Amino acid sequence: MINEALEAVRKAKETAITAANQEKEAENKAKNIEKEIDLVNAKMREKLEIARKRTKEWLHKQTAEMTQKSQIKDFEIKRLQFELERVEKEEKEQRQALKKQIKEQMEKIESHVKQSQPQALQPQVAQPQVAQPQVAQPQV
Repeated sequence: MINEALEAVRKAKETAITAANQEKEAENKAKNIEKEIDLVNAKMREKLEIARKRTKEWLHKQTAEMTQKSQIKDFEIKRLQFELERVEKEEKEQRQALKKQIKEQMEKIESHVKQSQPQALQPQVAQPQVAQPQVAQPQV
């Protein structure tokens, strides 16, 4: 009986030791899993930080490119506006010059018509014709 009691105590002790070992193993596994989770989280944070930096750089680059394109377009718009104003000014000057030429020609025509009308109304008096002496020209 003592042997049985000792055997029972020994088995209980072994069971307690096994249970304690299993508990330590479970705790170690839990700690290892927590460490792995921490490593995965650290890697994810690192990757997210890298992605954030790349995104920030990409956005900065896109903004710079868009600003540059916008400035180029603004310059082109100003250049075209200036060119349009210049062409409009030239056209206006040409129209004014043409109007002036037309006005001058109309005045000349009116003046010519006014000068020719009184002559048409005046009686025609025959002018005596004086004979011009003819000089013989030497033939070569």
